[in-house]
Amino acid sequence: MFNRHICAIIFLLTLMYSDDALSHAEHDKARYVAVDGKDQGSCEQPAQPCQSIGYAAKKANKGDKILVAGGEYQAKSVDELFYLTSELVPSYGGYSKADHYKTANPQQNPTYISGVPATYNKQLSERGFILIVDKKSKSLAASAAFQQKLGQFDAIKQSQSDVSCVNGNAGSFPCNNVDLVSHVPLSSFANSPSAANDIWGHVDLNTDIEYAIIGLRNGASVVSLEDPSNPQVVGHVTGLTAIWRDIKVYQYFDFEQGMWQAYAYVSTDGAADSVTIIDLNDLPNSIHSVGHANEDASLHNIYVSNVNYGTGVAINHRQPLLHSMGSSRYGGAHRSYDLINPKAPTAVYTPVDATRDDYTHDGTSFVVTDDRVANDCQRLTTDQTTPTECDIFVDFNENEMRLWDQTDKTDLTELGQGIYNNAAYTHSGWWTEDKKYIYVHDELDEQQFNNNTAVMIFDVSDLTAPLSKGRWNGPTKAIDHNGFVRGNRYYMSNYERGMTILDITDPVKPVEIGYFDTFPFSDDDQFNGACGRLPIFTKRSNFDQ
Repeated sequence: MFNRHICAIIFLLTLMYSDDALSHAEHDKARYVAVDGKDQGSCEQPAQPCQSIGYAAKKANKGDKILVAGGEYQAKSVDELFYLTSELVPSYGGYSKADHYKTANPQQNPTYISGVPATYNKQLSERGFILIVDKKSKSLAASAAFQQKLGQFDAIKQSQSDVSCVNGNAGSFPCNNVDLVSHVPLSSFANSPSAANDIWGHVDLNTDIEYAIIGLRNGASVVSLEDPSNPQVVGHVTGLTAIWRDIKVYQYFDFEQGMWQAYAYVSTDGAADSVTIIDLNDLPNSIHSVGHANEDASLHNIYVSNVNYGTGVAINHRQPLLHSMGSSRYGGAHRSYDLINPKAPTAVYTPVDATRDDYTHDGTSFVVTDDRVANDCQRLTTDQTTPTECDIFVDFNENEMRLWDQTDKTDLTELGQGIYNNAAYTHSGWWTEDKKYIYVHDELDEQQFNNNTAVMIFDVSDLTAPLSKGRWNGPTKAIDHNGFVRGNRYYMSNYERGMTILDITDPVKPVEIGYFDTFPFSDDDQFNGACGRLPIFTKRSNFDQ
């Protein structure tokens, strides 16, 4: 869904636009601006402020804020206007370098802004700014380029449906081979949350109705996609205010009730909201929380293994496991819980000796049944015979990709590591359906190494020695975030570029075949735009591990 101003349900399932950004240590900072500052560096030190709000915003991460010292400033572009008026990286005036930006005092430190249309006067005054609507600002506001961008800015705040991609645009959104099915603004959700984050899907096997589940700054909501062109918000569970949430679903058949039962698990990072467990069994009428799994006050990510990702149903009678990642306990290493009682997950694997070096940011898993079971996993069953399959957990560790054998769910063994050049923040990834390749996303290489979008490709034919097979390089510096494989297609969120679709028929030579730009203002290496997307639904995919 859309960053800040909007969520969007686009393309078969959902495209998610949110302000989800860095989900690690480098967030919740102030960035400083003063009229005598310099637009260089990262603007993190009060004694070394930047000169413009736009530059500071481009150096900010999720959860940051911009503190502006008294003086006169000008919004020079619609990008700067966006940052000035959004909650993504909120800006506040009325500060002073003299006291190192400790206290806002708009009366003592008047902070003037020009180049902004008068319609934003109230909003900016509430943030400590004084708006000057002079001839120059009126001229900027009247320019064709500015009006076009303002139109795009307004479009992401409005509901839309059934807009075809024609001549490179679907309405206000640049595109190629992807149509806009529907677009739901954040104002449609309970209490009009200021931002959204990640997204997942659910198919109610009792009714065959598909749903999108979206993490919001104020909780999580479920959206019915029974009519994809007219999505309906059907339920909301309120949570503590937080920047990051992640969602996964488990569904099973209850023989006593004679029907399917389903629960969503919502992790929260940035607030002590733990894992919220949502009962989905009264859809489409309502949803409600059945409590929390409280082992972690907060954690970054959550994942359910051994299920079909379109339905959440266990595969081949394997035992589904709920995995927590990125908590403050055990160095943030991944931990596993059984779902025998889905309302009360029970710990089955806890890495008691893990340190911060073992932090898991995100994870995925797959099961192999080929010769790698004997050659790489090297485990024996209780009767001393070689097992017929090996359950692999893929750990994105900030610094590298790590592969674990979790066939014995109580005692994991590390098999191998995937390392690549210029690793800045190994963030996430997914595997090809033949389970021979893994695509890896680095969240910070664009910023730190001035790269264009890059997806690293690993051959995991030998699980003990993942082999780098190169990378796919994109046309912009927009940050790649999460990706999923469906058949010979790879769908990834690409932040300011939106969604990018790759043809992976040749897995080591991906080719871009489509995109949908959900943030039409720019394609910079910043954390605006598309945080997640999910191209997997049971009606359209037979997606098993």
